[in-house]
Amino acid sequence: MKNKLISSKLLSYIILFIIIILSIGLYSIDSNLIRDFFYSAVSRLDKNRSFSLILLVFLLRSISIIIPVLPGTIFSVASGFQFGFGQGLFVIFCADFISCSISFL
Repeated sequence: MKNKLISSKLLSYIILFIIIILSIGLYSIDSNLIRDFFYSAVSRLDKNRSFSLILLVFLLRSISIIIPVLPGTIFSVASGFQFGFGQGLFVIFCADFISCSISFL
């Protein structure tokens, strides 16, 4: 009985420690810094419709889906601007579908 009580107390201390660490980590995240990083990545895109540009937009949008704190709307707009509505929508759809499938697993 005493061993069970010690393990439950230890578990509650571990959970409290994790909550404190997560609270400090979430408080210290600067979302403006993250937004500026992604905006600078998209603003450097040129009108060249190469495979690397499609891959870059695909990867940036996928990362923003997997990590919900990161902004993702800017990549949808950039994809539509760079590739046109139809092809941009297809790139964003594929990125969303694959990244949501991966995060679901």
